[in-house]
Amino acid sequence: MSQVGRRIEKTSIFDHYKNNKMFFVWDIAAIILIVAAIVASIFMLSGKTSGEYVEIYHKGNLLEVHPLHENKTIEIEIEGHNTITIKDAKVYVSHADCPDKLCVKSRPIKNGGERIICAPNGLVVIIRSDNDIDGITGGRQ
Repeated sequence: MSQVGRRIEKTSIFDHYKNNKMFFVWDIAAIILIVAAIVASIFMLSGKTSGEYVEIYHKGNLLEVHPLHENKTIEIEIEGHNTITIKDAKVYVSHADCPDKLCVKSRPIKNGGERIICAPNGLVVIIRSDNDIDGITGGRQ
């Protein structure tokens, strides 16, 4: 058949949805559910707990534990020199003799699970809380 003389109507996607209202309702419901799931997951993942104490490790071995609320300066002299400062419920590395000084450039940490790592000196500083949840198993640490 010839297409000559046959009128082709231009319709938009909105016209299609107007004619098929049931499909449109389910689309809106799906979009609302997806947005709600995204918002809920953001709130669940951003639930940071304030830290209660500081753990200092050297190559996986726990060296010291200090309360986060006490202002204190800690000197660690193992495979290099690190000065760890606890001040105003935050922890930071104020001095290190490692070559790259990334640990010194790190921002202060205060929430449970946050950490500062000085890889050349084998040092890890972790903030812990009694409410910490293991990210892999979902259990308490």
